[in-house]
Amino acid sequence: MADFLFSQFASQNINSNTDIVTTSGRTTKGVTPASYVADNLATAALFAAHPRFVGQTSNGRYFRAVPVNGELTVELGGATGDGLTNDQPAIQAAIDYAEAIGIRTVLFTARSYRLHCPIRTSDPAGQIGQHFYDGRPIVISTPMVLRSTCHLGTRLIFRAADGSERQNIWQSVFSPSTSQRMVWRGGAIFIRRPSTEPADYADRPGITLIDMALDGGIPQESVYTWPARVSDGEGWDATDKGIEIEPDRFSGDIRLIRSGITGFRGELIYQAGEGNGELYMRSAVLGDTNGDLFQSCGSNIDIDGLLGYRGLATFEGWSGRRGRMVNTLFEDCVRTGGLAAGRVSPGANRNTPLRMADGLLPWLAIDAEFRNCGPIMLGSWTRGRVKLTDSRLLLDGGQVYGEGLHDLDLEVVAQVDKLTGFPAVVLLGSSTPGKQTLSDVRIRLRCCRSEEARAIGRIHLQPVDYRGSFGPNVVIEHSSGEASRGSGPSGTALTAVTDNFPCFRGNRWLRTTASWTALNQDISVNPQIVPRGDLMAIYANAAGTWPMTMPTTGIQHGHELTLRNLSSAGIFASLAATGAGANLPATRVVAPGTQLTLRFDQEVLAWREVKAPPPLKGSATLTPPAIAAGGLSAELSVACSGAATGMAATAVPAADLGDGFEICAVRPAIGAVKFRVRNNTAGTATLPQSVWSVTAAYPA
Repeated sequence: MADFLFSQFASQNINSNTDIVTTSGRTTKGVTPASYVADNLATAALFAAHPRFVGQTSNGRYFRAVPVNGELTVELGGATGDGLTNDQPAIQAAIDYAEAIGIRTVLFTARSYRLHCPIRTSDPAGQIGQHFYDGRPIVISTPMVLRSTCHLGTRLIFRAADGSERQNIWQSVFSPSTSQRMVWRGGAIFIRRPSTEPADYADRPGITLIDMALDGGIPQESVYTWPARVSDGEGWDATDKGIEIEPDRFSGDIRLIRSGITGFRGELIYQAGEGNGELYMRSAVLGDTNGDLFQSCGSNIDIDGLLGYRGLATFEGWSGRRGRMVNTLFEDCVRTGGLAAGRVSPGANRNTPLRMADGLLPWLAIDAEFRNCGPIMLGSWTRGRVKLTDSRLLLDGGQVYGEGLHDLDLEVVAQVDKLTGFPAVVLLGSSTPGKQTLSDVRIRLRCCRSEEARAIGRIHLQPVDYRGSFGPNVVIEHSSGEASRGSGPSGTALTAVTDNFPCFRGNRWLRTTASWTALNQDISVNPQIVPRGDLMAIYANAAGTWPMTMPTTGIQHGHELTLRNLSSAGIFASLAATGAGANLPATRVVAPGTQLTLRFDQEVLAWREVKAPPPLKGSATLTPPAIAAGGLSAELSVACSGAATGMAATAVPAADLGDGFEICAVRPAIGAVKFRVRNNTAGTATLPQSVWSVTAAYPA
């Protein structure tokens, strides 16, 4: 039988010998014809629950819609797909029927469908322990695939209950749990989860979108207060999520394949709790939200191909047993919320890093680019490469990951384009000494500028800014590029870092200004050097030679430090060959305008010399009196600031004295080098007037 419509089932008398019928359409001939079967599933209860898919004949028989290749179309439930009609009831009905008969794929054949948000009457606060499901456009309770068969994909357009745009039109619903009214927009897809774990992981409810776009229609705005304001609906609307997993229960995977979610005021993808499945994306797009682009507390992140834009935060959560986020680009977000490897910790403190169990890969592999995204926060067990344009890497062991941030290995390319005057990398240890909340961190950093930034003078403030309590093995090495000033601690320079110092080794920075803010030390007040970055200034405000000492605890092996004396003339720094934390060939005196480079050797707990400062120097024009044959001149003296007894000294004339004269008895004195000249000729002779140059340094 094929000559009647689905809407005419009630008038059909179909005999008991016919178990399958084919309709000519749903309500119009030629539109959504389908096959219907009378089997054990086709019952009065199924008819009562799913009247859009089950027909009852005039003689009391029930026929249910037959999936094609295990798939159902939403048109079979009455969806029009014209982008104007409210297809929400039909789409939800198709999903409900698919779940009832064990079908896991629902098809969308048109270019766009419009869904109006149902009315919410339950508590909108959505607090843990409250499980209400009304007021949501799509609710899914089983593993479900929503797939488009339309060329270029299908867009689901979400609107308010009356069909209006959702930015300025929403429900105001009283919340008994908070005793106040709250904004309710309803979001798009809600995954209803079981409170007990299914025996088979494949039975956990989840969602796969293939060639689908969820369009909430709301552009990102600049108000991020939570919850959204009832006065005007602005802010982070936690009731308006693109895909929301019911919290603290058991779910399957979220999968986006050539699909996107845009225009919602809350998280575009939201997982919370410990029992979540995988977050999987291939060629996905997430954008326009006042919340996170995605919040993942899943068992695994597997993202290969993602464009994320205009979110409050790019992401937040944990990457799971073998996390991967590659070929990703984030643009114009305010910040990140932090993404760590490992698994979410139970209980109230969700920011304590927990390594995966032995045998499960703990790493988050990352290859991502961030453009104008503020602070990029990553957590423990992260390896890979990040490119930052007008953004900075923030490894925060003081707040976001307050219980620790450990074991990271990152290649970082940091570029200045439209912004200026910010550090490329910020390392924050705990403000509590002894906590040592950053450890085993290795960064290779390259700072660069776009041509526009270079022409206008935009530049990173410094390569690395840091403060707080550090554990061992925080290393910045083999890095290069330009910055306004050198790396160093923020805050009060001499007390900003406790327990261990970050290690700088093998770096080649180019400073473009003479700024030494927080990178200088008055050695007449604090003689023990605080090794900030790889380049710092030393000075004193009174004439003399001021001894320095080098610390030997909390310093990592290979730390390279250049000390540049920026004092006025007559002010020197000295470092003893032994006994001051160093093991040098000789005591070194650093004159104004010169520098000494050291490297820490942890095996001997001492600083060794990489490049010695030049010897102390002086010069003067001398015209010695005549010298008798075979005699010595009077002692000549050339000022050499900083010279002292015990040094080795030299004296060299600019003019050629010839074979008849010999320089002898060269000795250092306080502030000078003294010497004599012997006349080895047979007669009295006079030295030519000449400029004499002298040096003084401690002998090796």
